[in-house]
Formats: sequence, structure tokens, C-alpha cells
Amino acid sequence: MTDEPQAVWEQTTGTAAGSRVAVKAATFSRAGQPASAISLIVAAASGYFTALPNDAGAATALLSSTEARSLAGWLMEAADAADAAAPGLFD
Repeated sequence: MTDEPQAVWEQTTGTAAGSRVAVKAATFSRAGQPASAISLIVAAASGYFTALPNDAGAATALLSSTEARSLAGWLMEAADAADAAAPGLFD
């Protein structure tokens, strides 16, 4: 296994409110052993991002109920793919 993360499942979409949301399951090496994790990435539209202290930020993605159901399904699919690929990083 390489030290670089390897995507094992990924979906990205735009939302009706103008944000972009991505869900990714990836494997990588941790202390020479395979591990997996899921990332949820939100690229917020202008006005939906708040700068926080210590160079942090919070992004808000407004979702329709249909978009929320799709995103929930993606998270389940990503979790299944991560579980099948390697032990969970935080398990």
C-alpha cells in the first residue's frame, strides 16, 4: 500500500443552493498498516462560509430533502466501501 490516499469510492454533486458536496472513501497507510476513512467535503457558495479562529472555517450546505437523502445514501455507500477495503482509522 502506498503512503498516498487511494480513493475506493467517490461521488460529487452540486446543490440547488449553489454549493458542491463530495463524499469520498479512501485507504492509506498508517504506521505501515492499511487504514480507511471517509471524507465529507463542502465547497460553500459565497455567503455560506464563516471564518473561525485559528485559521479554521465552517461551510454550510443548504440541502433539499431529496439532496439530503442522496447524501445520506452516499455516506452509507462510502462507509461500506471503506469497511471492505481496510480497517477503519478510528475503529
